[in-house]
Amino acid sequence: MFVECPGGGFDFGYLPDETAKAIRRQAGPIRLLESDLRHIEERHGDQIRHAGYEDVPSFVQSVCAGFNTIYRGKHGGGALVLIVRDPGSGRPNKTAIIKLQPDTDSGKGGADFYAVKTAMLTEERYYRKEIPLLQRDAPITRSLEGTPFRARPEADDKILEDGAGVVKSVYASTTFGTVVDVGGGRIAVVSVRVDGVAVRRC
Repeated sequence: MFVECPGGGFDFGYLPDETAKAIRRQAGPIRLLESDLRHIEERHGDQIRHAGYEDVPSFVQSVCAGFNTIYRGKHGGGALVLIVRDPGSGRPNKTAIIKLQPDTDSGKGGADFYAVKTAMLTEERYYRKEIPLLQRDAPITRSLEGTPFRARPEADDKILEDGAGVVKSVYASTTFGTVVDVGGGRIAVVSVRVDGVAVRRC
């Protein structure tokens, strides 16, 4: 059965459509199963409370509602690693590992969701050698139109053309390319030439 979110309901967060498209995954709600809660409590409960959280569900919600970096799971199986990074703060990263699965526990069926398999605090060095699927300055759970990605500050100061339209905003950087707005409500994943001027569709 699902664990109730501290804010009410069962959705601790959501992998939005635009984000899912950018990393080539399925969009969906993020939920916590009772069996996974027991696992997290046994393995990381003391660590989480020592960091100032009242309980595990509160910590899980803070990660799933505020993650700004996504990695592939290190052990395969389609898992995603969600991280709330705060560079320069000296604090550990808040981390949750999620995996897509069909809804067979609620009794309703038919709705896929991401189950939180574990959650913990991790050191920055743990993923230092890994390449993120997606990384932003703002929480990824917000619309990509909310805050442009700023890791390439020069990119949105130039006019980039791909033959189909002018790039209006640079939203995020992914392993597949750069997510941009090309106007007319269209989101495209593109590759940017080294000089940062010309783009092409992936």
